[in-house]
Formats: sequence, C-alpha cells, structure tokens
Amino acid sequence: MAERSNAAVLKTVEGYTSGGSNPSLSALIQVYKNPAEHKVCRIFALKDLKTSILNLKSMKQSDFLNIIPEQYSGNGLVTEVSHSLKNKEEANIFYKIARERLLDVNNWHSIAGFISGKFQLTNDQGENLSRYVNKGDYFKIDIPGPGSTEGEGYDWVFVEELKERDTEIMQSTGFRVRPSSNPLNDKVETAHFYSDEGTSTFIIIRTNNIVMVQIIDSNLKPNEDIGSVTDRLRNMAVGVGALGLFSKIQWKNLADGIIKN
Repeated sequence: MAERSNAAVLKTVEGYTSGGSNPSLSALIQVYKNPAEHKVCRIFALKDLKTSILNLKSMKQSDFLNIIPEQYSGNGLVTEVSHSLKNKEEANIFYKIARERLLDVNNWHSIAGFISGKFQLTNDQGENLSRYVNKGDYFKIDIPGPGSTEGEGYDWVFVEELKERDTEIMQSTGFRVRPSSNPLNDKVETAHFYSDEGTSTFIIIRTNNIVMVQIIDSNLKPNEDIGSVTDRLRNMAVGVGALGLFSKIQWKNLADGIIKN
C-alpha cells in the first residue's frame, strides 16, 4: 500500500437542501441556487489531510454499496447532485431513468456536453460494445488535446466493480473504474494520464423521495511510471489540468445530465 500523505479534496455538492457551510472544515468558494428545480450547488476546496479524512468519512457513511475506496494518497474530487421528487413513487420512476443514463457510458458525452471526454465501452479485446456497462468492461476515453501513445490515442480504464442494492426505502447502483493498460496490445504500462492508484466511482442512489448522483475520484496522481518521455510529459500536463478545472466541470456536467428531470 502506498504511504499515506496529505491529500487535497475538491468537493462539489448540488442538492435540494442548502444547509450551511462549516468554516472550520472548508472554504466556501461559490453557491448556485435554482429554486425552480429545488437545487443548490456548493463548491468547497478542502486542502488539508484532516479535512479530507472527515469529508471522505462522511461520503463512506452513504456508501450503501461499499465500493468507495479510502483516500490515502494524492488528490480527490467529490461531486454530488441530488433532486427531490414529490413522493417515493415519483422518485422510484425517476431513479430508473437516471440509472439507465448512468449505465449508458457511450452516451455520456452527449449528456455532459462538449467540455468532456468521449467515452466508448469495450470488451477485454478493445472491441466496441453497444450496451450498458458491466463489471470487467473497459472504457476508452478520448479527451480534448493530445492522445496517449501507450493507449493508441486514448486513455483506458477498467471496470473493476459494479454493484446494485434494492430495498423498499433505498435503491442504489454503482461501479468503480481504475486506469488500466491498453487491451489492444500486450503492454503492461498504464495507458492513462492518472496512475493506477487512482479510481473513479459512479453511483446513483434513491432514498425515499430523493435521487442523488455521486461521482468520487480518489487517490489521483499523474501517471509518471511509463517508458515514453512524450507520454510522461503529456500525463503530467493533462493530469495536473484534470486535477484542476477540467474534471470538476466534466463530472459536474455529467452528474447534472444524469439527474436532469
């Protein structure tokens, strides 16, 4: 296991209830409100290890599927978007719609908009798939800018976990991906701008009349363990940029699209 270190976590929260910020834990950067849609967006920058641990622990409390990894190294990004329906019956119908949007990875770019990568689901041979995501699948991701040499122009991730849970008061579906090698060749190097310590977890949850999307990036660090000098420089540049503005916008737009009523 990698040595634990100070981890910075950026949290974007959009929800029905505005609540209040805790200045002892984080610095409130921006607030967006949409009363017509019963939504409030709060963006927090969490900079120290103590704050990061408290934040990730609060996330783990709502991890009904037990698929969110611990934050132990690098950076993290937490995006939540929630929507309140009139009653449990409406929420149940809406959950099924949002769940399909979450699992339809090939359609993510149209949901998230042009400031996002293009995602294509493939099998372990790199062959394109036209269905919902399953455990054991791969994504090939075409992000704006130069592509990965190791990935033959793409960044690759592997779907290492997918779980569902369904009870009377709660339903949840989620999956976790990790940067991987390129299934189109026999090389073992990670073909992604993040190292394979990082993960992204995508979850949809219904509790009573509330439907929520969570996207949690954990343990993010640029991928420097690669033979190609060109790819190493590219991963540093893209990884640092993704840790900043790009990932925040991409995941925020994707979560908004999934939860759009």
